[in-house]
Amino acid sequence: MVNAHFETKQLPARLVPVRGDSLEVVFFLRTVDHQGFRLEYIGERLNREHLRFIPIGVGDSIELFQLDRIAYIEYEGMLPEIEELKEVGADRERVVFHLINGERLEGDLVFVMPPDCHRVSDVMNVSEDRFLLLVAEHHCFYVRRTAVMRVQN
Repeated sequence: MVNAHFETKQLPARLVPVRGDSLEVVFFLRTVDHQGFRLEYIGERLNREHLRFIPIGVGDSIELFQLDRIAYIEYEGMLPEIEELKEVGADRERVVFHLINGERLEGDLVFVMPPDCHRVSDVMNVSEDRFLLLVAEHHCFYVRRTAVMRVQN
């Protein structure tokens, strides 16, 4: 029998819905078995195939928030998955996202795609990820693909 240590970590972030005011929240990340036990990455959680609602901490309460109503999530600093993406040779392309809520986000779109799909248009049209990773100087964003109205690169 395998005796693994399971833990949960809170990741503070700003959640910006498609409509309404932004929320200061915490996401709950848990231990996953991924070639050894480690904490899951927020991108893995957001892009989980059958996930529709995600638990978040808002103040003293825990709520479920519908993923389809999120425009983007913003984190101060760099996320741990960025280092792993570098190691696997992720592509980076400078882009400006114009969102359906009128906001504009600028940074490096970081992605892993098959060798014949390395353009921004491939990521926007072919990738199955619901949320895309955008890295700015001191912030990271996970932007919901369907919240993007226009892309400049």
